[in-house]
Amino acid sequence: MKQQLILGVVMSAMTISAHAYQNASAQNFSAEVLLGVANQDTDFGGGDRASGSSTSFGIRGAYTFNPNVAAELSYQYYGSYDDSWQDEFGWVDETFTSSALMGGLKVSLPLSAGYSVVGRLGAAYWDFELEETDAGFPGDVFVFDDSDLGVYYGIGLQLDITQALFISVEYTGVPMTASLGGYTVKHRTDNLSASLGFRF
Repeated sequence: MKQQLILGVVMSAMTISAHAYQNASAQNFSAEVLLGVANQDTDFGGGDRASGSSTSFGIRGAYTFNPNVAAELSYQYYGSYDDSWQDEFGWVDETFTSSALMGGLKVSLPLSAGYSVVGRLGAAYWDFELEETDAGFPGDVFVFDDSDLGVYYGIGLQLDITQALFISVEYTGVPMTASLGGYTVKHRTDNLSASLGFRF
């Protein structure tokens, strides 16, 4: 039921965007590049967890079909972080990597002097990977990965510099529940980024 609802949001946003394309006027489209820091946390259950920060980057396209509402499609790469722990064979080194393809809606609340508060909500097709080496198995690299459909949400502050150019800072959260090697792992990515956008 949850996945059907999320898929419905994405399909609705894409349908609205496709319909709006046929009636597009100047500068209803926009494109952005994003750069930021992703705080990632991985919970293995039973009190075992790992966390770290990484550099993130992304791209985003949008169509504004209402002065305060836009349909968006974006790709965000959250980067990798490392963790190590020791078992009976020696050190285990792990690398965690995540990314997401997201589609949803952006709602803007204009303030003054070109500023707007922005909220985001939609569906995220995320990908999560764990790469592991174990001193007990020299030369072997174990790779576990999973992907699924989930949600994303965000809030930010946007400044219109000109009619065609804008910048913003934003927070976006993407929770993930992955199955890695038969174990359920809860991973969360909290991304703080800045973006530069162009309307056309």
